[in-house]
Amino acid sequence: MSLLLFLLVSVTMQAEEYDVYVANYHVTSDNASDVMGDGKVSFDASTNTLTLNGASLTGAIHVSGDLALTVHLIGENTIDGGYNSDMEFGECGFEAEMGFDNASLILTTDEKNPGQILMKNIYRDGEGVKYFRGFSEVTFENNLASVINEDDVKCLVAMKPVITPAAGLYWTDTEFSLTGCKDAAITYKDYKGAFQDMTEDGPFTLPKGK
Repeated sequence: MSLLLFLLVSVTMQAEEYDVYVANYHVTSDNASDVMGDGKVSFDASTNTLTLNGASLTGAIHVSGDLALTVHLIGENTIDGGYNSDMEFGECGFEAEMGFDNASLILTTDEKNPGQILMKNIYRDGEGVKYFRGFSEVTFENNLASVINEDDVKCLVAMKPVITPAAGLYWTDTEFSLTGCKDAAITYKDYKGAFQDMTEDGPFTLPKGK
């Protein structure tokens, strides 16, 4: 009697790993559609676009290669770096690993339905708070602008572009949403040339120049 032995070989496809980490979650081809398992973060490897849709992150968005990363903001997003003034720890908001000099970052949003991101408790050193570190270039698109309050909380929100009519520079009656940025302020120049401060929390409207 002859004994026939059959060897069954199981072949498992290994997930492709990308040069992006989101709050210590390594982005791969397996989890790219839902990085953290909560439906709030996704990654498109074909365009190197990370989408945050109402995400609440504890830890940095980290790039570990010469990657041109685009971050698309939908809704209200938060990065908590975990910094505590009593102890020297915490993380940056967005960080590129040392040695990758061509890593760049673009933050963008939908102009018609803009999102935002709030960065708090971010790592700091003798030079200040490190919201962004290690990137060769950081670019804001679609009118995203940076607002920092006295507690070093940075909020990136979509601002309407300035209109320059024949009479000079002025703001139209436009509502700005700074929800989540406590004590945020914007300084503008009125029609008399005097600088005025808007210090209200939440949505407010800048007055139109005459």
